[in-house]
Formats: sequence, structure tokens, C-alpha cells
Amino acid sequence: MIVGRRRGLIVWLHHLKHVKLLRRFGYIHYVSKNMKYVVIYCDREKIENILSELKSLKYIKDVSVSCLHEIKTEYDKKKFRKEIEEMAYQQKTLSSHF
Repeated sequence: MIVGRRRGLIVWLHHLKHVKLLRRFGYIHYVSKNMKYVVIYCDREKIENILSELKSLKYIKDVSVSCLHEIKTEYDKKKFRKEIEEMAYQQKTLSSHF
């Protein structure tokens, strides 16, 4: 599985004893014992088949696709610095009024 061509799935379980059975669907990245969910990475091309298979299993409550690919992870340093300066200026002007 190539890292650039994978998607994350969040799988909610009824019981954690079925976590090992999920290995055949992809790479298990994280298991939350407290909230009973698993984060799995799988190939982007196979995502529809895997979703339908996972939703049909009895020991799974719900399956959702991760939205991480939609979030911007690269930032422009100049724009970020300008936003920080604007926030500092706004705080300065607000504190001078009191």
C-alpha cells in the first residue's frame, strides 16, 4: 500500500475483541479502548468495497471515512505571520480601551 494513495476509515465496534479481524481490510493505525473505535488505512481504489463489507459485519456499529485529506496541512509562513500580527494588534487596541 502506497502512503499517498490511502484513505482513513473510522470503524466503531460493539466489542474490542474483533479488532484483529479488521487487519484484512488494511493497516490498523490506532485503537481506542475507551471509545471502542479503530482507525484503519486502506487503498483509495478499494474504499467502496471495503466500506460495504465493513457495514455488513455484525460486530461493527458504524463506519465513516476520515476527512483528513480535506484539511489543509501546508501553511504559508507570510500569511500566518500577518494573521498573528493582526490578532496582536486587535488585542492591543482592546486592552487600551479598558
